[in-house]
Amino acid sequence: RPFTEAAAARAPLVVALDDLPWADRPTLLLLIYGAVLGTLGITASSQAGVVTSQFSAATLEAIVDSDTAAVRGLINRDLVADDLSPAGQSPARLAAIDAALATLAARGGIVHLEVRLADGRVVASDQPGLAGITIAPEGDVVAAAAGAGNARFVGAGSSGVAPTADLGLAPDQPVLREVLPLGLADGSIPGVVIAWRDAGPIVARMDKVRRTVVLRTLPAAFVVAGLLTVSFRATQRRRPRTTTALMIQPRPDPPNGRHNLG
Repeated sequence: RPFTEAAAARAPLVVALDDLPWADRPTLLLLIYGAVLGTLGITASSQAGVVTSQFSAATLEAIVDSDTAAVRGLINRDLVADDLSPAGQSPARLAAIDAALATLAARGGIVHLEVRLADGRVVASDQPGLAGITIAPEGDVVAAAAGAGNARFVGAGSSGVAPTADLGLAPDQPVLREVLPLGLADGSIPGVVIAWRDAGPIVARMDKVRRTVVLRTLPAAFVVAGLLTVSFRATQRRRPRTTTALMIQPRPDPPNGRHNLG
């Protein structure tokens, strides 16, 4: 310390500490890489989430629109107001409606279909033997009975299907449950049509979109990493020359006659 103070008293002094453990080149490079690549990773994940959400919304909207059109066709072709009366239908009429629902399900890639009244009673289904079963209306059924169709992903084991119905799916497999208003020509909505779809293909497409977004971000990460490496090495090569020039610069500063420290 005395030597340093004496030297500083005669002229400005620069002390360069070039052996700090945290300042070695590999450590600094790793810190910069970590910060930049971490930022890129967060950005890629956020982009993947946004794109997947938009894709999911667009897919659900397209499916619901298609199935809504199919339900309108079902109403126009195969249902009349008396089919939805609390008194029920004759066995022959019920069999005809069940067959129409089974055909609609097979053509539309639907694993199960039910027609329910607003109070939750099953009127018809693509699987015979379900008519007459009453299931307490859930919120989505109440909303659809008021005219607001909706769709959501649920597990097959908690999808609100009739107790004796068989979706043919594992309990933990995702399904898309659509609840569509069953509006008649007079404007009334006596019931709803509930459709269950295997959501596996939909989820697989969403995962593919997410992976695509992330994979397309990786080249940008490699480019940034390369630029960081080049920039870091160039800076490290210049640093010793700059430090040496500051320490031995003999040129005095004209205003005060002291050494110019750069």
